[in-house]
Amino acid sequence: MNPTLNQATELLWVQLLRDGKFWGYTFKQLDQLEDITPDFFCKELKWMIQLDDKSINRLSIDSLVDRGYYITWISRQEIIDDINAVSGFLSDELRRILKADGCAFAP
Repeated sequence: MNPTLNQATELLWVQLLRDGKFWGYTFKQLDQLEDITPDFFCKELKWMIQLDDKSINRLSIDSLVDRGYYITWISRQEIIDDINAVSGFLSDELRRILKADGCAFAP
């Protein structure tokens, strides 16, 4: 794999998602979810963050969405170009998820 692509994964993990850094939510990296291995997964929110270079079975994704899972796709190049913009985008996604789940608090 291209070192730059690995760098994007590491940057997202270290800067935003590891150890509850992202609004206190716990994400796991490459944690098996049925027949999919998402790049990042938050069990509490049923939220997968998937980077753009993996081929994933569309039927598996649709099945998860039908059961209340959320999937966000991010370009590795976007992560490398502007991690702060990615942080803002993921914060917007989090607000959307919380609103969809009827949560009164949204960061």
